[in-house]
Amino acid sequence: MNAFPSSVSARACITQGDCGDTLYWILRRTLLISTGLRFAGEKEHLFKKSLYGSLAVQGFVMAWTAAHLDQPEASLPSGDAALGGNPVEIAGTYITRAFIVGAGLYAAGERKHLIRNALAGTAAIEIMVLLWAKMENSKS
Repeated sequence: MNAFPSSVSARACITQGDCGDTLYWILRRTLLISTGLRFAGEKEHLFKKSLYGSLAVQGFVMAWTAAHLDQPEASLPSGDAALGGNPVEIAGTYITRAFIVGAGLYAAGERKHLIRNALAGTAAIEIMVLLWAKMENSKS
């Protein structure tokens, strides 16, 4: 397990009431999802869809972090999978995150291209997670 940045900020929000960094992660994830949606050709309601997708992911991050407060480090399955480099685990966390983003997109009213947009929005997040893992692994 390794301290994953968005989980570290979620832990600070839960235990200390310091939620500023959590808002940063919501906005950053919103921009990443929006980028993925643009690459997929989506043109309508980008901000709303991206924000809802980001909030769905943040809901998971907060719930996961709260359920694992007894762990010494704030980690998430996607960070652990990316650090380990196992392609099957990485694909599993990507698909899981796509379901979560898809739930947010669905709540935002997306129906026509739900699967495409969930996968595309999630791809941008996954790229950032893999880059983070690469930087963390190079520190070791």
